[in-house]
Parts: sequence; structure tokens; C-alpha cells
Amino acid sequence: MTVGPTALLADQLVKAGVACSREVALAPLTTFKIGGPAGALAFPEDTQQVATCVCLANALEVPYLPLGWGSNVLIADEGYPHLVIATRDLDWVRVEGDLVRCGGGLGVSNLANAVAEHGLAGMEKICDVPGSVGGGVYMNAGCDGVTLGDLVTEVTWVKPDGEVVTRPRAAIHMAYRESGFTGTSRIVTEVALRLVSGADRSALAGQMEGVRCERAAKFPLPYPNCGSVFKRIDPTAAEPWVAKDGKGAYSAGYYIERVGLKGKRLGNAQISDQHANFFLNLGGATAADVLALIDLATTQVREQFGIELHPEVNVIDAAGRH
Repeated sequence: MTVGPTALLADQLVKAGVACSREVALAPLTTFKIGGPAGALAFPEDTQQVATCVCLANALEVPYLPLGWGSNVLIADEGYPHLVIATRDLDWVRVEGDLVRCGGGLGVSNLANAVAEHGLAGMEKICDVPGSVGGGVYMNAGCDGVTLGDLVTEVTWVKPDGEVVTRPRAAIHMAYRESGFTGTSRIVTEVALRLVSGADRSALAGQMEGVRCERAAKFPLPYPNCGSVFKRIDPTAAEPWVAKDGKGAYSAGYYIERVGLKGKRLGNAQISDQHANFFLNLGGATAADVLALIDLATTQVREQFGIELHPEVNVIDAAGRH
């Protein structure tokens, strides 16, 4: 029997000391709980092992994709037939005064808890942002006007050719829900952040608890979802509606609700009747169900408002991430 390049890659990674398995379900590794398998799934433990994954994949001409906590992705029903590099084992953190260094696989919420215990302020508003630090840097995740990019001082990543590089924040593009990593095959493995020292730990804990309670009340958290499906509306396009109805018109959910799609269900996927920019997996939803809802919302908002909705969620299929 002929062994395909992805299976051969999995075997070579194991021989190189990297944990890797073939044909592994990806749905459990995402917050949406949707999607088919990976041809191979690797769990590197450090930056060098990530570089090993990339170099061996390149040598065998096997495409690859990184996956953090899977909080902003929708994996196609057929899955991804190549190599997925899961970074969640890069979950260390080290505090050096007001400078914090951590692995790209560490959860943002876990990092927020860790720095608060050291009396470091700055992450309170983003303490409940789902996903990994590396994934958060990749898309410059944020909440309530604060983004990870605001706090980052340095990033280490593995380039598509396997080279490991470290650059200061000033050398890295950061914008609303995008960065110099967005749309690339660069894998963020280490991040340094500068925070504010000397804060009261009890006060920080109370602020973060308030943020988490507010999020729990506002968003449909009990059902699997990917967070916001669409990005914030372009301010110029939203201006007439903001003047009429206030700042809520910057939200994609405002328009989805206005076209009557709040609560709309296709298959086992539903646009939340609590927050229209959250699409839910009610149990057994397929990627096709979710994509149909995305297309429906995009089309109806365009036709009725002349406004283009831009997805925030990353779709992963056989062709890659887009």
C-alpha cells in the first residue's frame, strides 16, 4: 500500500519527537464543535518543535495550518486533509516585573488570571476574550476598545520557511481585527506584553468578574459558537444609521436583526435570538448550515441596506484558511 505524504509526514514528526496522529477529529478542538477531521494533527511543545513541523511539511510539500483554541474558526464538514499544527501546549507564562512573556498557545483568559494575581493591570477588558494569545495576536482580538495589540511589545513566530524570528511591536502591523499575521502561514509561538504594575489584586479580580458576568448576560454562551461572525461595520457606511439609532448601528447584529433574521434557523444552526451576530450550533449543526446562514445574512443586508458584511470567522477547508 502506498503511503500518502500527509501520513508519511505524521510518521516523521513522531520520529522527530513531536506528538502527531493521523485522521483526527477537529470539531472537539473548536468552540463551534463543527467540522471534519485533519489528515494529521500535531501538538508541538515549544517553538523549535513548531519549526520542525513546518520544515518537515515543506520537505514533503504538505500544506499546513496552525490552530489555537479554535475560537474564531469554522471547519468545513470535509475537514482539512493536510497537517494541522495545534499550539495549545505552548501554554507557559513568565512574569518579569511589568513585562510578561507567554507561549502562543496560552488562553487569553488564563493569561489575564495569571497577570492579575501578580497585580498587573491592562487585561481586564479582554479577560474573557476566547481563544489563545497567539490566535488573538493573529487577528488582533479585543473588546471594549482594548486589543491585544495595544499591550504587545514583542512577538516570536515561525516563518513559512521554518525560520524563527522575533520582532518588536513597532515592526508588526496591527489594525481592527487584523495584523501582519492575518492571512499568512506565520505561526505565533511566543508573545511579550507590557502591563501596569502595582494594581490591587482584589480590585482586578472584581473588575474581571464584572466583565465576565456582563458577557454571560449579553451573549448566548451555553450553545457552541465561534463568537462574532461578522466584523464591525465600516463607520462611513454605518453613519446614517448611527445618526438615527445610535452606536449600536456599528454592529453587524443591528442589520441582521433589522432584516428579520434574528432567531433564523437552517438545519441545526441558528442566528441567536439573543445576539444576532452570534450563530449557534444547536446540536449536530454542519458547516454547510452555518455557511448558508452567513450567505443569507450577507445577501439580505446588502439588498436592504447596501451594506457589505465582512466575516470575522475564519473558514478552514481543503483549500486552507479564508
